[in-house]
Amino acid sequence: MSCDCARYACVGKQRINLLLIGGTGVGKSTWINAFDNYCSFETLDEAEEAGGKFRISSNFQICHPTTGKLFSISTDPSCPIRPITDVAGIGLSVTRMPSDYIFKYDDTEICIIDTPGLLDVVAQDGGSSSHDRDNKNLNNIFRLLFSYKEIHAICVVMTANQGILSDTFKYILNEILGRLNTSANNNVIFFFTNAAGVHFQPAATQAILQIFLNNHNLRIPLRRDLDPDNESDSKGNATIYCFENESVQYLAERVNKIPYPHGFNKSEADKNWSRSKKSTDKMIRYVCGLRPLQLADIKAIYDAQYATSILSELVLETLNCDAKNKSELERKQEEAEKLKTKVTSNPAVISEFVPKVETTRVLHKPVPWRNVVCEGKKCVEFDKGEAVYRICCEACRSLFVYFCSGIGVSGKCRKCHCGINKHQWRKTVPVVITDTVSLSDNGGQAADVDSKTAWKVLDDVTARIAALLATYRGERREMLRTCAILNTYLKQNVLLQSSAGDEMKKKLEYKIKTYQNADLKSGVNRRLTTLEGILTDYNRCLQEVSETNISSTVDVRSVIEELYKNLPLNGGALKTAMEAEEEAKLGLQREIGGQIR
Repeated sequence: MSCDCARYACVGKQRINLLLIGGTGVGKSTWINAFDNYCSFETLDEAEEAGGKFRISSNFQICHPTTGKLFSISTDPSCPIRPITDVAGIGLSVTRMPSDYIFKYDDTEICIIDTPGLLDVVAQDGGSSSHDRDNKNLNNIFRLLFSYKEIHAICVVMTANQGILSDTFKYILNEILGRLNTSANNNVIFFFTNAAGVHFQPAATQAILQIFLNNHNLRIPLRRDLDPDNESDSKGNATIYCFENESVQYLAERVNKIPYPHGFNKSEADKNWSRSKKSTDKMIRYVCGLRPLQLADIKAIYDAQYATSILSELVLETLNCDAKNKSELERKQEEAEKLKTKVTSNPAVISEFVPKVETTRVLHKPVPWRNVVCEGKKCVEFDKGEAVYRICCEACRSLFVYFCSGIGVSGKCRKCHCGINKHQWRKTVPVVITDTVSLSDNGGQAADVDSKTAWKVLDDVTARIAALLATYRGERREMLRTCAILNTYLKQNVLLQSSAGDEMKKKLEYKIKTYQNADLKSGVNRRLTTLEGILTDYNRCLQEVSETNISSTVDVRSVIEELYKNLPLNGGALKTAMEAEEEAKLGLQREIGGQIR
């Protein structure tokens, strides 16, 4: 069932929206099935008698109590019991697309937004740590989320037996909290699954979670219900809730008529059910009392991250064109200076001088299709020093890049065999435009001009070139400083700085690495030198910006619009490119919204 909270009118009852997010394998989908049963039945026996409720179809791997063989059972009674070897996708995320579900608990209507798990084994590209698919999952999650006006809680799901502060654990929290603004502090709560193994007292996991929050100066409160058997928690302010998901497997086994395993303790299962149901009740009461988090605030951060990412890419393209244009201007300037030494004695040589240069700029043209482009090392070629990336799927019909038919189940491209993390969508195509720029109002190319006139023409040309070069330098600083301001603004206003970090620096460092891995032919070497110079200048801008206070109320769009006005040479082309990318993004959001909902 799908919901649209933007249109929902709360009449006579309360409505709460919960975003469920966490790593693959922590039990989010199983928890939703358990939650459905906790909302519907008072006891485990009642749920068993009714055949249980399974909103999300899922499988469980069990050791058959009579044969001892490993089998897979499904919550769907129409699915046969199968040997493990016949079951594909064990260990993968059950949820492949963001979805939402409606439940009713007493007089409270609850919308749970389920999400694909992060760190899906398919997404890791044989051990790659780039997590690009996770970023796509998160982007799709937030696109769905923005169809709501408000959300009451971001529910971070993890297992109750976390023993160490693993890289996986830190990565998940970084990626989740790195996409929220600072006002989300009081709306983050934690669900610990598989809590029976620690007797509903996950002290170790809470301790490492607290260490993480302290290390990142996060003021998210961690409060655990110290008495899970007490239905009337007088404080009612816990932010950690413990659940045992085994009730869903228990009900699935009953549906599939699997005998009780040897040593099965029914009274313990009943007790775990009771504790989990009480946790459910306390969680709902707590969330109902929270001030809802306005999605407009989160969307502002999301839009700023998107705009900053696109602007950083376009600025790099622009600076690349500028570097070539400056090189051509400097060549023409040198030619004019050399000619000055000749025109005094032979003014006629001025006729050999062409006071014009060709400059380039890049336009981004929206296209009615999506190309899947690989940016892997072996899929890049260099044309006149420029990196050209391979198109692995032209006019891709898939809704998400990782559903592209060209991506195999191993997470690698069938065409180039690079991992999915190296592939990007392109909804626009770059078009290089060449312009002819006149450097003199009077060409002065007549053979009978005198030396004074010829000298004046060349002097005017060198002065105009010097002015253009100064403008290019000024625009370079303006563009890099704007990117530094926006990236610093995000760093200061997200709840936690995302592991993706500074978008401009990340893109620069990746491009530098690409060129460093290429054969250093003259064109490639010049491009590498250009990129390294841009990185040096950008780091200088970051240092300058860090010494000033960036307002928390920065209007990103206004900052970018102001940038256009301050770029007499590049402002128009940069604005056109940004608008083309924005239109491509909106078109994709409309398509995703129509198909998800």
